[in-house]
Parts: sequence; structure tokens; C-alpha cells
Amino acid sequence: MTTSWAVDAVAAHLVLDQAGHGEIVFTVSNPADADDTAVLQLVTDDGVPRAWFAVDRPQRNVPTNSTVSYLVTVNVPANVPAGTYEVRALVSSAGSPPEESSRFSGRVAVEVRRPVAGPRRRRWIPVAVGAAVLVVTLATVAVLLLRPDREPDVEPTPPVAPTPPVAPVVVTFEMEEFVADPETAVTVGSVPARPACEGRPCELYVTKDCCNYGYSGGNALGFYARPLDSFTVTVTVPQDGEYELSDIRLLAPQSGRTVYLIADRPIGGEFAESSSRSRLTGWTSHGTTRLTAGAHRLTMRHLPLTPGDLNRATTMIDQLRLVRVGP
Repeated sequence: MTTSWAVDAVAAHLVLDQAGHGEIVFTVSNPADADDTAVLQLVTDDGVPRAWFAVDRPQRNVPTNSTVSYLVTVNVPANVPAGTYEVRALVSSAGSPPEESSRFSGRVAVEVRRPVAGPRRRRWIPVAVGAAVLVVTLATVAVLLLRPDREPDVEPTPPVAPTPPVAPVVVTFEMEEFVADPETAVTVGSVPARPACEGRPCELYVTKDCCNYGYSGGNALGFYARPLDSFTVTVTVPQDGEYELSDIRLLAPQSGRTVYLIADRPIGGEFAESSSRSRLTGWTSHGTTRLTAGAHRLTMRHLPLTPGDLNRATTMIDQLRLVRVGP
């Protein structure tokens, strides 16, 4: 069964800065009943080079009933004339022919602005006329300078520099630092436990990069727990907006099946990937959520690997990131 993707641009019009740079954000939603892997490509109008646009991680897993955001960086060369150039996104499933599942977004108008040179002065005034004008000008200046009631000179107001484009908000967390945080809480089923789960059938701990997986800083957070056990940490964002939550984790044969929540609301869908050989993922999106500026309680909960499963599983998370993708 093919996925009926939904792909949209966050904004339909982008004005590049004076250097010809800018960013476009496309959102891709999976309304199907199963997870799928989306591949996003860019389609430009005739004559518009594809090299102007770069997609960050064009292939991503999108859980069922979830949305992920793709960041597109735009760099237009300085010799390109001012004008409007159009681009749109084409998304399809990685596991099926593009013609079966591909969907287009609406067009995004990319506007290139160039400084306008002033008109060139025509050199047709005779030298004699120029000399006469110079004499009159000097006489006028002398009269004005000698007036006793002349106004004091006023300094000209310097031109206001254009406001640079607002940088995207990216908040990154080293997950192992949450283990010793006194605000971190662990819940066993529905019963609160101590952060390290002493005497309980779960454990939240710091794991070292013993096998050279590539953990940032050499450490990661480990959570060894049964289904419905969870841990909760405090994350803080500086601005209101729509945020995409991503993480880097270790995939292994017995990796836990998990879901993220904020204020008991799931972010995206469940994450259930594992690997026959342990390996570290890249940044993996788990969905988007709207956050206000300030602190929020973020929960990661274990889910059964199979229906009725009560066995413990391990989740190891290296880093977590919140990226503001919309107002």
C-alpha cells in the first residue's frame, strides 16, 4: 500500500539577503497506518540551476500520523540578475517507484534583489558654464557662513544598516547530563521511582563509548526498563514557535520501542527501529510540537516490543535537539 504523502512549504515567498542566501522549510506528513521512509527532492523552473538548493537529510523515516520538517538552504551566485525564481518539493516513498507515491508541494517564489546603481551623469556641460556655477556657489556659501543668525551645522543621520535575517533557533542537549539532574524523574509503570531506579526493575544510567560508536563527548544516556516505564527531563527553549524534536541514538538488536511526550501529549509517533548490528543513527526526527518560551517537561516512555510483551529493553540516546521550524 503506497503512502499518500502531504507536502507543504512553510512560506510561499522567500526574499534572499544581500549575499543571495536564505532558507526554505518544507513539512512532510504521513497519514498512513504504517511508518514509511520519505525522499524529498527539489524541482526548479526551466533555467533555474538545482545547485542553488541543498536539502538537509533528504531521506527520513516518518512515523504514522506524523510530520517532519526538511530544511533547504538557498545560495544564489552574485552574478545572477534580480528577479523571482520558483522551486517546489517532490516527495515519494523510498521503497516504491516514484510514480506510485510522489506528491508535489506548492511553488515557493525565491526573490533575488540586487542594489540599483544611480544614473550616470552626462558630461555635456561646457567648461565655461561650470566655472560660472562654481563662482555663484562659492559666493552663496560665503554669505551663509558670514550671517550672524545662521543655524548651527547638523550632523547627517548615518544610514541604518539592513537587519540581518534571523538565525534559526537550535537547542541541543547532551542526554547523559540529565542522569544526574535532580529534576530528572523516573516512573515505573505509574509509580514514581528514584532517578537511578534503585530497587526497581529499571535503570537510568550514563554509558561510555566503549566500542567507538561515536557518542558526542564519549558518553550517552542508557535506559533499561520494562514497557510503560518512563523518564522525564526538563528542556528549555528561548522563543515561542513550532519545534521539531530529533535525537541521535544507538540501534541494537534489543533496542526499545519508544515515544516522546510533552505534557502527556505524544510528539509524532512511535519509534521502533532496531538493528542486527549495533550502530549510531544520524539526527532522526520524531515529529513537531508547539512550545512557548521557557521550560517544559519532556518524557520518553518505553512501549511493548510486541503485543503483551513485558520484557525489559534498552534505549541509548546520545543527543536530543529542538529546532524552531515555524512561528
